[in-house]
Amino acid sequence: MRTPKRLKIAETRSRLIAVDWESLGYNITRCHTFNVTICYHYMTANNRSKADCLDMDPKAPRHLVGNLPPYTNVSLKMILTNPEGRKESDETIIQTDEDVPGPVPNQSLRATPSEETISLYWKEPAEPNGVITQYEISYIGVRSFDPSVPLQRPGLTVSLPSNATHYTFAQLHPGVTYQLSIRASTSKGFGPAATLNVTTNISAPTIDEYDVSEAFLNETATTITVLLKPAQAKGAPISAYQIVVEEVNPQRSRRQASSDCYEVPVSYHSASSGSSPYYYAAQLSPSNLPEPLPFTVGDNKTYQASVLK
Repeated sequence: MRTPKRLKIAETRSRLIAVDWESLGYNITRCHTFNVTICYHYMTANNRSKADCLDMDPKAPRHLVGNLPPYTNVSLKMILTNPEGRKESDETIIQTDEDVPGPVPNQSLRATPSEETISLYWKEPAEPNGVITQYEISYIGVRSFDPSVPLQRPGLTVSLPSNATHYTFAQLHPGVTYQLSIRASTSKGFGPAATLNVTTNISAPTIDEYDVSEAFLNETATTITVLLKPAQAKGAPISAYQIVVEEVNPQRSRRQASSDCYEVPVSYHSASSGSSPYYYAAQLSPSNLPEPLPFTVGDNKTYQASVLK
């Protein structure tokens, strides 16, 4: 039995190789019944060897070797067996074609938001399936704390080179949740996208500094009248104004007595019992303070708001 020759690659795709061989005549098989097998092997992406052998129809001049990984060198050989023994063809090495890449790993996605920017970081797809040529990233706004903020549909789309690993989206709105999307491309096109929802930060609203003479309007034995000013919102709209009254102990300086943040609402009666140096006098809705407004502490009026004392 002569060694089979002319093992040829008829077609190569990303996950399939079509193999042709010469017709098996008398001078090869010696009129014996025979079996034809194609064996192949390749290295996987994690450097493991993968091998298999496929029995084929001896009368067919072509066979398809499928379920192969894209962009991989595959070694193939033809084996002919009959009662006389076994003969193998020369080994043929062929590279499968590229395919679209797999998704960017979700676990590699990392975002750092600020009030008006989001920086996105990523890693190459675990299955590039070829040479990555570019990345395409985009965003759309999906919801906002401020109903007046227009959500961009469609949002911005940016193309980046194959060596890019991060990008910063700028000129965003505070307090908006954006859906970020990224996908990679080879010569065969774009693969599936990986997505991540990220919300930009919201800063606390700011109030112009008060001049003491401007803020203090009047004082009686039981009341104090001050001028309240509306705040400037950054991002989300202002949900409420809370008027906090704090007693300044003469034994301490004003700096020691004051706090920048009063996280726990305390009623007037609780503060009077000595449990707190401050109390919440009232809570105003934003509509109650569209412009500077006099407010009197101690007169028990509601000012169209919730009095907490």
